[in-house]
Amino acid sequence: MSLLEVKQLKVFDCKTNKSIIHNSSFQVNEGECLALVGESGSGKSMTCKSIMRLHKRGIKQYGHIWLKGEDLCELSEKQMKSKRGKKLCMVMQNGMSAFNPSDPVGNHLVATLKQHTDWSYEKIERHLADAMKRVRLQNPVEIMNKYPYQLSGGMLQRLMISLALLLEPEVLIADEPTTALDTISQFEVVEQLMALRENIGSSMIFISHDLGIVNKLADQIVVMKDGHIVERGAAQDVFLKPQHEYTEYLISTKRTLSEHFQKMIGGTVHA
Repeated sequence: MSLLEVKQLKVFDCKTNKSIIHNSSFQVNEGECLALVGESGSGKSMTCKSIMRLHKRGIKQYGHIWLKGEDLCELSEKQMKSKRGKKLCMVMQNGMSAFNPSDPVGNHLVATLKQHTDWSYEKIERHLADAMKRVRLQNPVEIMNKYPYQLSGGMLQRLMISLALLLEPEVLIADEPTTALDTISQFEVVEQLMALRENIGSSMIFISHDLGIVNKLADQIVVMKDGHIVERGAAQDVFLKPQHEYTEYLISTKRTLSEHFQKMIGGTVHA
């Protein structure tokens, strides 16, 4: 069953008179992970910001975005704000942009959980500490008292993921969530995202340049190029039998990099 449906989405930059997204349509089923793939500038992040309605001034969007049959594009900003977090949760690529630079990060985490739960402060603090440890963030109390500029981009991303683990959203949008992380942390964050789906059946839109992670997580893949959807389908079909030359280019580039890495470390190259 379709949980989220994007229909004829168009995004336009009023300052440059440039179309960014051209008539995109896709759907995400309950419990499913849909991956948006493509090079930088293809429109992946803009698509997700449209779903969250988080565009900057001067960026206009048109079309329909239905969540459980409710058109998010018709909601007031106040109504939409109540959806963000509990219904739709986004882990942004730039962790710094998710937090108020003048407040300790704990203020944002606590305020968000107070808005969407009836937990006491003590319960919030306890659950936050547990969730932070699950994504390899030690000394949670110390971290919550720090300002965003005092934490690395990877730590800020893991804070957003820990918040998502507690909010248990119906749709989790992860925009390059592992980009700023080391290899071990990447593995553990991916494991947590998989656990989130398995434990609560959360649907996911996953954006990544790493096709290895996409192959591990995604049920469906949408390939974007220059604001257009050029291919879509089941992940296995897209990887094994790509229909568009751009998709073949992305997959072959990933394969070449993997083979080069294997040769450098003296490993066996697998086709």
